Amino acid sequence: MVNQNPQLTLSTDKTKVMGLNVIKIAFVAIGLIGVLIYINYMGLIEDLTPVFEMFGAEELDTSGIQRNFIIGIVLVSIVATLLVYVSYGGVRYIFYNDFMVKHQKTNEKQILYDNIVRVSFNKKGVLNKLFNMGTINFDLVDETKDKLEYIDSPEDAYAQIQNMINNHKMQKYSQFEQKQKVGNILDKF
Repeated sequence: MVNQNPQLTLSTDKTKVMGLNVIKIAFVAIGLIGVLIYINYMGLIEDLTPVFEMFGAEELDTSGIQRNFIIGIVLVSIVATLLVYVSYGGVRYIFYNDFMVKHQKTNEKQILYDNIVRVSFNKKGVLNKLFNMGTINFDLVDETKDKLEYIDSPEDAYAQIQNMINNHKMQKYSQFEQKQKVGNILDKF
């Protein structure tokens, strides 16, 4: 497809993305378990007896409910973590002299530097700062946006990308200026 050498390649770090999501899921799981313990401590779980009877439970086994609830949280957490790991596994961004290619599992998207209006990055959130990860955002000519997610050291990557785009635009401007000068000289004859 491309006969140029890549100038820069960025990819998501699956391990960091998975770690980030494990921490998020752990916070949610701890919160849900805390709510369950609070409900049990306050004796409110017996108030849910009519709900369980609607589903065919004859006798309310609070320890069984707690055990199944915790097992359910652990299973959902494992599945969610694996899905994130698989979905971000093959994502990479390859930058050439005048365009970038965003490779994902099932598709790839090419963005010309001429179509990029603005580049910015953010590293919001405690976990992004902890893992030194962030998002690089692109505002495009057609008023759409694109982004590179879960990028390591987003400040450095942003500087490299911005430099490549500026160099490309300066080169185009220089070529245009030379053509204008040649055109002006030829107009004199």
